[in-house]
Amino acid sequence: MLTNFNHGPHNRSLVTPGHFEVERAFAAASLPDANYAEYYARLVETAATWKKLKSELSSRFPNRPTLIMHYGDHQPVMTRRIERKLKLDPDARRQFRTFYAMETLNDSSDRIPRGRGPDLDIAFLGTVVLQHAGLPLDEIDATRASLLDHCGGAYFASPSERKRRFHRTLVDLGLIDVAPARPV
Repeated sequence: MLTNFNHGPHNRSLVTPGHFEVERAFAAASLPDANYAEYYARLVETAATWKKLKSELSSRFPNRPTLIMHYGDHQPVMTRRIERKLKLDPDARRQFRTFYAMETLNDSSDRIPRGRGPDLDIAFLGTVVLQHAGLPLDEIDATRASLLDHCGGAYFASPSERKRRFHRTLVDLGLIDVAPARPV
């Protein structure tokens, strides 16, 4: 299961009016940017919804082990806005780097590492969760797993020629559609 509720654009409100207003005000006081306040309100609503869903999943499916990967939402556009507003030095990894943590429901085995893993680029998350779940990797995920070792946690910022060839192969196979860049 994947939720992209908190994904941008953040120039319109998706949070139900009158809900999470304290959190929205906190975010606006922390960084006076309406987009950031919407991002934060969505983040809080996502956390509250997840808490309810987790309880329901555990009780409705007590015999079904479930692996959950929590991760930080990468926000390239938002990150660049925050860098400018706070006058931070640009960091090529910052806009794609994320944390992740593993959690299981209804599984008392120790086969899956729980807790926070090392920060890494968002491109690696799907591959990492498949690895932890013990599922076989297809050719694309196996290649990406080898690139994790090759590039370290820095996928997008890595100048790796192997990574560039991998991307070119994905484009040539039609698995990535390269749309013209839009101005930010």
